[in-house]
Amino acid sequence: MNDVVGSFLPTTLTMQIQCEASIVMEPLKKVFNGINKALIIVMASFLLVAMVVIGYQVFTRYVLNFTSPWSEELARYCNIWITMLGIGVVLRRGEHIKLDYLESVVTEKGMLKARLLLEVISTTITSIFLAFLLYGGIGILKAANRQTAPGLKISLFFIYIAIPIGCLFALFFIIERIIGGVANAGRKAK
Repeated sequence: MNDVVGSFLPTTLTMQIQCEASIVMEPLKKVFNGINKALIIVMASFLLVAMVVIGYQVFTRYVLNFTSPWSEELARYCNIWITMLGIGVVLRRGEHIKLDYLESVVTEKGMLKARLLLEVISTTITSIFLAFLLYGGIGILKAANRQTAPGLKISLFFIYIAIPIGCLFALFFIIERIIGGVANAGRKAK
């Protein structure tokens, strides 16, 4: 990251940005770790609810010959929340789906600048996609507020709000990655 930042800015400005990024990153790391843990706890809670509800649905359907109108819907909505919140957690860990062929080729050849450039391009494309998804998710909330889920009888707003919330957390973690990359480059330069 140092080479990428350094190639665009004068050396003294680059060093100042890297130093300030290191200072900013330390307290932010605790905040991002806390957000990450909270997201994992919320996702685990949704998973637990979905498992219990699906178990209830199987029991009532096959043992009692009765199907509740809300259980499948609740499990589906829990899955939506798990997916949308999981985007940020997975991005933070770097475990998202990606085509890593180019990355492996440039790593084998020792082309650090090309690898960093690929990382910048990938992060930029992901950020743009998340920004569009965030914008579209916010736009759909108005219509979702007027609709109700047939089984649960709740506003679909509470389901569709998962889209912008998940995108915001993912974008926060991308910002963390960017600040952390600049801060790490500053530490390596010293």
